[in-house]
Amino acid sequence: RARVRNRWTYTGQVLTSQTRNVSDSTQGEQKCESRAFTCSGQAWFQQVSYSDLHRSWWLAYSDTSAGFLTDTGFFVRPDVREPNGRFSYTFLPSRGPILSHGPSIYAERIWDHTGLPLDFYAQPSYSFTFKDRTSLYAYVSFGQDRLRPIDYPALDANVEYPTHSEGISVYTSPVPWLAADVGYHAGATINYQPPSGQGPDPVDVTSPSISLDIKPVNAVDLSNSYVFTQFTNPDTGGLVYDNHELISRWNYQFNKALSLNLIGQYIATLPHSDTTDLSNSKDLFGDALLTYMPHPGTALYFGYIGNFANLNRALCTRLDNGLCNAADPILPTTGSSLMNDSKDLYLKASYLLRF
Repeated sequence: RARVRNRWTYTGQVLTSQTRNVSDSTQGEQKCESRAFTCSGQAWFQQVSYSDLHRSWWLAYSDTSAGFLTDTGFFVRPDVREPNGRFSYTFLPSRGPILSHGPSIYAERIWDHTGLPLDFYAQPSYSFTFKDRTSLYAYVSFGQDRLRPIDYPALDANVEYPTHSEGISVYTSPVPWLAADVGYHAGATINYQPPSGQGPDPVDVTSPSISLDIKPVNAVDLSNSYVFTQFTNPDTGGLVYDNHELISRWNYQFNKALSLNLIGQYIATLPHSDTTDLSNSKDLFGDALLTYMPHPGTALYFGYIGNFANLNRALCTRLDNGLCNAADPILPTTGSSLMNDSKDLYLKASYLLRF
């Protein structure tokens, strides 16, 4: 990373990988063409950015070869070339209720190394910042994804999926003890979890969200958010699946050194079994942390973590003889009941030696 004259910044990264298929299976041939035992490849990324009082922009380009694999990591899409960038301009009025406003646009394009266009995406937006800690943000997006049989074997040929989305969000904090953020977006996207043996299909999506931060007294902070996302069939309007995400964080500051933090989280995916292979999942998570920090570097943490999930208590799909069926899920889910599948009690201490 290099910075020039406080306004220009260049960032670059180069990687290489080598993966050996020690099992002598066909996985290496599928991922690395004729290299049945060992495949390797490179990936690199570079970005140039600029910013001043009114303008901000960056341009980036990444290139990942077909042989670049990270089976032990999170990277899942090799063989792509992707330029992308973003530009924004900010107006700063000298008077009136608007403190700043301006447009921005983000765009990206992806090809594979044969030159086949895969994905395109663009998102223009406009934002306003008002007095009294209030802001408004609105956007539209449109794009196109191309999936290949190599991506989903159930596809007989390359298939193009047009996508679009529109959204708006409003944030306000009219008084110091209250802040609210409300948003909504809707559009068309892709169901990447189709029923077994089928290729992805288009779905409509709607997603309202709300977040509230409340500070009833100086020592207490309450933060709560809820996001609901629904995916439906664009032809029939039938349900594909729903997502619910509810998060609540409570913090109590007894004094400068002692504090108590509580986190509760509920996430549920409720699918329609005929339209997706997603399983019905419900997860309830709780975290309590007591912190004593007399000064930075010296601290004592005492906490508890608990998790509940709608797992079948048999923990596997049983055959008639009582043994687990290896062809079915090892951790099948149930319709509603929750099982306490994790309990952790921990203590951590740190002390900073000063010389």
